[in-house]
Amino acid sequence: MVREFQTLIDNIPGAVYRINEEGKTTILSMVKEFLADFSKEEFEAGLFESMELIHPEDRHMVEHSNRTIGKTTASATLTYRIVSRRGAFRWVEDRRTPAFSSKGEFSGIDGILFDITRRVKTQEEKDALESRLRNTQRLETIGTLAGGIAHDFNNILTPMLGYAEMGLSSLAEEDPLHDYFNEIIHAAERAKNLVGQVLTFSRAQESQPTTVHIPTIIEEALKLLRPSIPATITIQKDIDAAARNILADPSQIHQVIVNLAANAFQAMEESGGILSIKLHEMVPDRQLRRLLPTLQKVTHIHLSITDTGKGMDEATLERIFEPFFTTKSVNKGTGLGLSVVHGIITGYKGEITVESSQGKGTTFHVYLPVIEDKLVAKPEVEPVQGGNGNILFVDDEQATVTMMKTLIPQLGFTIEPFSSPQKALERYHENPGNIDLLITDLTMPGMTGIELAAETHKLNPDLPVILITGYGKDIELTTPINRYGISRFLKKPVRRSELATTINEVISPHNPTAA
Repeated sequence: MVREFQTLIDNIPGAVYRINEEGKTTILSMVKEFLADFSKEEFEAGLFESMELIHPEDRHMVEHSNRTIGKTTASATLTYRIVSRRGAFRWVEDRRTPAFSSKGEFSGIDGILFDITRRVKTQEEKDALESRLRNTQRLETIGTLAGGIAHDFNNILTPMLGYAEMGLSSLAEEDPLHDYFNEIIHAAERAKNLVGQVLTFSRAQESQPTTVHIPTIIEEALKLLRPSIPATITIQKDIDAAARNILADPSQIHQVIVNLAANAFQAMEESGGILSIKLHEMVPDRQLRRLLPTLQKVTHIHLSITDTGKGMDEATLERIFEPFFTTKSVNKGTGLGLSVVHGIITGYKGEITVESSQGKGTTFHVYLPVIEDKLVAKPEVEPVQGGNGNILFVDDEQATVTMMKTLIPQLGFTIEPFSSPQKALERYHENPGNIDLLITDLTMPGMTGIELAAETHKLNPDLPVILITGYGKDIELTTPINRYGISRFLKKPVRRSELATTINEVISPHNPTAA
């Protein structure tokens, strides 16, 4: 019977133990998972007696249970970590029950330890994926909202910038008002750049991808930042200069590195520390691809930027990529930086993650796929100056229409402006022959700019069309160029010189007298 009982204990998939009333531990059986890391004697001495094998953060919980479990007949289940001689730790589930003598006196604790390390790691991976999914869904929702706000803001900026440029062009340089208009234009440009950041976050900003050598961008970014970095911060670099290129907009990658590096040194401004930048090629392994499912099993650039600052708590980590979320004081930042970085990286089929704990610093990891071949740069088109022709201009924003009524004639063209695409189409039906160019907003109530272009195309397939939009979406990817005569896309707010150049480029081949 004793042998059968021992066999039964030996077959239990865990470590069976007993703690007597004096606190001495006896291990009755251990499975091989525990034996690989501990001897029976080490387990007995280090588990509940010295508690050396229990993770320091978990000892208080176990000690409390040891002191209180005998006060009732209730069993208890604890979850904690035990640390091996190699420094690795295992998660265990400790199912324990108080033991009592025949007289009802507490005589110790009987329990079983189960190794649940794999279960805990699986749950952690699941929780991480669910957290990323929630964050992604939240970011997509906010991104849609941000794109809509940016569209409206660009519509406001368009007449503001247009009138300012017209006012500036009508003033002599020595006129005191000249500087005033210049300041208005500069302010509008700053607002335009801010909208660009919002659109980048919402993944609606057009970019100009080309081959980018990130080590070069890192050096340029550090040169820009170095005067701002306190002398108490040491920069350490481990960069593979031979790392392959990526396909991206270099200005956006520069923005990513500047934002991440600036966040790192700002976290150490008071205490000083080490700013570490590492860059190497790598192929995501299975574990990383499970955590970041968008990554493919191809070569990636792995950029990590680490600081030894104060770190972040879990609540901050949950919101770190949200737009306008910031832990900085007033006037220290807009809270757009990291949300913009997130939008840029994911827009190039990459991933960005962050590791941090309070008092131990922060590390941002960026993964971007490399490319094998260099792209051939597109030749720049020389702008054509001057020209003439009759332009049908359509935009549902009346302020933009009013401004263009003045601006376009200054460029040498006549204009027939409309705030209604339906009325513009009626006018075109009356006399399509004397319209040389259609310039139309993309998004309008009742009829989009593309639908308007399709209707005018039926009457005159040779009529060139310029689409203007307050959104930054890559409409060139969703709208076939040259379909319905669509030749160019412009983003609001449009600069006067850009509009003049584009009109001349489009109208000249169709109207020889414009050349």
